[in-house]
Amino acid sequence: LTVTNLTSTTADLGWTENGTATTWDIEWDTAGFTPTGIPTIVGTTTNPHNLTGLTANTSYEFYVRAMCSVSDSSAWVGPYSFFTGYCIPSSTSSSTYINNFTTIGGSLNISNLASGFTTGGYLDATAQIVESYPNGTFDFNAEIVGGTVGLSIWVDWNNDLIFDNLTEKVFNTTAFSNGPFTSTITIPGTTSIGNYRMRVTADWNDDNPSDPCAARPRAEFEDYTISIVAPPSCPAPSALTVTNLTSTTADLGWTENGTATIWDIEWGAAGFTPTGIPTIVGTTTNPHNLTGLTAETAYEFYVRSMCSASDSSNWVGPFAFTTPCNSVTTFPFLEDFETTSNTRDCWSQIQEVGTGSWTYATGSTGGSITTAYSGTENAQFVSQSGTNSPIVKLVSPILDLSAVNTPELAFFYGQEDWSGDQNELKVYYRTSAATAWIQIAHYTTDVPAWTADTLTLPNPSATYQIAFEGINNYGRANVVDDVEVYDAITCSDPSNLTAFNIQPTSAMLDWTENGTATNWNIEWDVTGFTLGTGNPQAVAAKPYLLQGLTPGTAYDYYVQADCGLGDTSNWVGPFTFTTPPCMPIVVDLGADTTLCSNQSILLDAGAGNYTYMWSTGGTAQTELVDTNLMGGNGTYNITVTITDNLSGCFYTDDINVTFQLCTDIDELGNGNAIAIYPNPTNGLLNIMINGATINTMLTIVDVQGKVVYSKNNFTNSASLVETIDLSGNDKGIYFINLTTDKATVVKKVILH
Repeated sequence: LTVTNLTSTTADLGWTENGTATTWDIEWDTAGFTPTGIPTIVGTTTNPHNLTGLTANTSYEFYVRAMCSVSDSSAWVGPYSFFTGYCIPSSTSSSTYINNFTTIGGSLNISNLASGFTTGGYLDATAQIVESYPNGTFDFNAEIVGGTVGLSIWVDWNNDLIFDNLTEKVFNTTAFSNGPFTSTITIPGTTSIGNYRMRVTADWNDDNPSDPCAARPRAEFEDYTISIVAPPSCPAPSALTVTNLTSTTADLGWTENGTATIWDIEWGAAGFTPTGIPTIVGTTTNPHNLTGLTAETAYEFYVRSMCSASDSSNWVGPFAFTTPCNSVTTFPFLEDFETTSNTRDCWSQIQEVGTGSWTYATGSTGGSITTAYSGTENAQFVSQSGTNSPIVKLVSPILDLSAVNTPELAFFYGQEDWSGDQNELKVYYRTSAATAWIQIAHYTTDVPAWTADTLTLPNPSATYQIAFEGINNYGRANVVDDVEVYDAITCSDPSNLTAFNIQPTSAMLDWTENGTATNWNIEWDVTGFTLGTGNPQAVAAKPYLLQGLTPGTAYDYYVQADCGLGDTSNWVGPFTFTTPPCMPIVVDLGADTTLCSNQSILLDAGAGNYTYMWSTGGTAQTELVDTNLMGGNGTYNITVTITDNLSGCFYTDDINVTFQLCTDIDELGNGNAIAIYPNPTNGLLNIMINGATINTMLTIVDVQGKVVYSKNNFTNSASLVETIDLSGNDKGIYFINLTTDKATVVKKVILH
């Protein structure tokens, strides 16, 4: 015996005929009736026989006999029991249940909130309806109380009172999670207009529940109604979403299920009562960029399609979203995961494998870590059946590390082995939400007590995030506490190094101080030197005049801020500059000279912005040299060094000055005296006349009377000094004829 095509009011009663009978009698009634042997259906010729007039959710039984002839019938066979309704599942424990089940996207939607556990583990909530149409969609959200579960949903699309695992299971998990569970259900395009039953189950012992009729030790089952209506002329949008979410903006998106290109939006703070009056009228962009939001605030939005001025879809929503926190800009930043934390709610989660969640609790799930590292709460990942599943990242708020010199991450963690099963923890960073996560640590061993670790955070940016990734292997839960991001070097690096007013031997060095330092360290040397081998210099003011450089040379320098108490910045540099060469300056003290003991000479080193240093001790532009200064007769080498006060370049020149007694002196008369020296001479001959002379003529001739020198254009003055070079003449005796307006003198000179 069998029953097929069972509905709430009809059933096809069938059997196997073991003889040749083509006529059968049937007796049926509600379950438990006492058969009378008098058929209620006499002589049916159809197998199976369609039974009508049944009552929904009622148990029945039937018997059947074969009528081989009018006088020959078989024995009655039965009873065969059937129920004109859906199977009633059950649960013996109330520890786990579906507390909230809601839908959005339907013309009507289910909202079963805070329902608690239903006695027996089964809730008939078929009075709650989600309304859609063929090819339409709606989204569901299921929230669980009582640990981690698997979740499955069936829809009896053929209304045969059976939930078929192969064709009618519309959602299921593959790993345990504590939810919330969300997804989209699509109505098959061939679905007829009418009502259909949807069954939802959450099972603490099964990560993929597969028996919608089971009696389970720790589960709950709930039934709802899906009502399929004719497609509207203006289909409603579906699959609402929010992307590119920032603390003040969001892109509101949806799937358009018709041909509309214009949509209305109504939005507000979470929980607001929709009025049906759009706050954004006739947007033509999908997604629509919403601005003017507030950080750390929950919002909801609804949307409808505007197919024409007179035809609009139903409103769809709400879709809830929360703006993230503002970026963290103050460091050190500490997250202790306490309820008093201002930033705990700014951490988000990414489910990489399976469904699971980080929560905030005290210590781990059993084992030796029974308290938070500090305070009363810490972050805790799951401990549940599974291998490398679930895997979930706990993601920090955005960290603006653009002004942090050397960011470091410090934290405490634990992950205790549980009978050979070991959870794992990875640490990641990313420079922005658009870039890939990069792993910087992986912990795979038993850590049965709170343990500290410190990691350097590479590539700091203004949109930085870190993540702790829990990997479940059914070990004790991963725990993390007291996460701190700080600057390992709090002394800010200088920047914008430069050099200016570069002279051959000096340069002004300057830089930008990005912190509060008032002292710096400089290291400099010729270009290409290795930091640590150059010339160190402590600096207390900037710009700094660097001196002692070599003209025409390329130099590098580095600078480091010194914030005191051993806190210094990184070295910054090198900055390269080149000193110009020294420009030539002509310093000419004249030719070497010989003077009489009572004479003097004024040496001039030239005027300019110079510093003078004479070998005689003078520091002026000119130096008067005589025997008093030099200490008597003799030959003296006199040197002057001048330093250009602007460039630092220096130049020198020297002269030999000889002082001697002048012995060959005659009177020219009228107080005039003539001196000729040295005599004998090696070539240079000095002729001096003291006293005023007029019309002086000088002639030198050899012994044959040949004139070898002659001069008569002397300037009339109080005295006369003439130096004559005879070195180009033959050695021998020469005569000097000197004539003035007073007298004529002839002197003999010997040329060696």
